Amino acid sequence: MPFLRAFCLLLVATLFPGMATAQQADAPIQQLLQQHGEIIAKSSRRTIGPAIDALASSGLPRAQVVLQRWQKKEMWRNKETGLFVFAEEIDRDTLQIFDVADDTDLGAVPDDDFKQLKPNSGIRGLIGGALVQFQLSDPNRANRLTALNAIERDPDASHLAALRGAIDTETDAAIKARKTRLERLLTIRFEEDTATRIAAIQSFAGDLGVDVRAALNPLVATRAEAATTLPDGDDILRVLEPGDQLTANAAYDLLVSADLAPPRLSRDDQRAILVANISAGEIAGIPVSTLDSEPARDQAFKALVQAGAAEPAATDSDVAAAIAAHVFFERLIGAPPEVARAAQDV
Repeated sequence: MPFLRAFCLLLVATLFPGMATAQQADAPIQQLLQQHGEIIAKSSRRTIGPAIDALASSGLPRAQVVLQRWQKKEMWRNKETGLFVFAEEIDRDTLQIFDVADDTDLGAVPDDDFKQLKPNSGIRGLIGGALVQFQLSDPNRANRLTALNAIERDPDASHLAALRGAIDTETDAAIKARKTRLERLLTIRFEEDTATRIAAIQSFAGDLGVDVRAALNPLVATRAEAATTLPDGDDILRVLEPGDQLTANAAYDLLVSADLAPPRLSRDDQRAILVANISAGEIAGIPVSTLDSEPARDQAFKALVQAGAAEPAATDSDVAAAIAAHVFFERLIGAPPEVARAAQDV
């Protein structure tokens, strides 16, 4: 590494006289960028996380500035040396560059030797999440409130750690209370540890706040399903009785959607199919004169299906029989069963 650094500085001095002595290649923030240089230059949403996390958690005074300038597409990289700079375009061929370590003006240079970092919207979002932790601890009270407003408006999993790190150092009682409440709400939504998540849910017992209901409602979401027998599992909330908690039509629709029964056939559609298949006074060998009842017409339709002259479909009697042969229930789908039940209790 020392040899490589010396070589890079020599190249800089050769290419741009005066720049090498001005740029602080050994500055901590530049060295941190170098450690993750290839990842940053590649700008892949899938791999960029460690580089952003390293900057956000570095404790370096310049980390916030670098993240902000990077997010605004104001950071460039020297193609030969790999050193990062801030830059402003003077014209189509020239850049005014600045040291990332202290914003020292490094002069005007040709842009051919530099590559602009252009984070896409996904990476900018990740950088924005990392910047929240700085804003939450900003000495300016208004900036801290702005950060809280932004999190409440569009919460992200990355905000949870930032909030937790900004509570103990908060000196304003009102803002601290708001941070604490928001941390618990984000814990409900994003925390991976089940026990911690349930504790946060239970801490809101008796709280009728709109924000609490908004956090809990998705957790208690359910889906109606049908099966031949009732499945095992803590995620089964309750059995649904057709005709009581569930209409017969809705029950049969569940069977059709689960491929447990053929589509329903209306009487008008059945009649049209039967009429279309009348031949010599018969339908599939059954005299039309005998089809004076719904059960008889159902039998004639089944005969057409068996003969391949009609698509399988359910008659009213088939629907009733299929509903009676199956069980209907609600499944918890919004969260793991223990989390969902805790939310229901609250």
